[in-house]
Amino acid sequence: MRKARLTFRTAAMGFFSSITAFDVLIEAIGILGIIASIISFQCKKHSRLLLFRSANESLFALQYGLLGAYTGMAMNVIGVVRNVVFTELVKRKKSTVPARIAFGAVFVVFVAVTWAGFKSLLSGTAKVISTFAYGSTNFALTRVLIFITSTSWFVYNLLVKSYAGCACELLTIGSIIVSLIRYKSDKKKLAVATADAAATDTTTDGTANNYTATADTADTATDETTLDDTATDETIVAQTADATTDGQNIIENVTDEQKEN
Repeated sequence: MRKARLTFRTAAMGFFSSITAFDVLIEAIGILGIIASIISFQCKKHSRLLLFRSANESLFALQYGLLGAYTGMAMNVIGVVRNVVFTELVKRKKSTVPARIAFGAVFVVFVAVTWAGFKSLLSGTAKVISTFAYGSTNFALTRVLIFITSTSWFVYNLLVKSYAGCACELLTIGSIIVSLIRYKSDKKKLAVATADAAATDTTTDGTANNYTATADTADTATDETTLDDTATDETIVAQTADATTDGQNIIENVTDEQKEN
């Protein structure tokens, strides 16, 4: 047991003694890139998502450059420019289709220029797919496409020995899954809220109609009462007029009889 502990301690010391300041710098850059990537897929606005993706790609472009992985570096530098262009186009409510095609072509050219075998194909394919993903304002589609590209980048990072990059892609995949679940949950909540609002509007309209009907009925009853009162008043006036006429006739008859006598 003691011998095993000594062996483990010796191996650990050998491992840590072999780590240089350069290795620490490389991994530190990768960790910052990981943080930016995780935050990006929790954003609900297109502009914020691209902002943090740009931070992620800038950091990994620096890391790939230090590792000598120039295809990955070139892909990420162009990716940052692409994100800035897409952000402006979406902000101005303009189509991103021409820009998607243009940047897709640029990525293909840079893959050819920096060709280093299968790993170059992986990074180039990932960037072309992500170009069409980030040009869309459909967050669900964006997340699904980035899920595919993250798998490609994971393999690329293994090949160029960017272990922070591997960790980043694994966490990115996990973040995408969480965001898709949240997106689905938010969509359900919105549907329920919309249904409740519609039901409330219907109830309000029905109540208003009942109030209107009641008011109309009351007005009708009032009008009928008024008509009845008016009719009664006219009858009384008519009867009074008839009585007055009869009285005058009686007086005239008495006067005529007096004259005859």
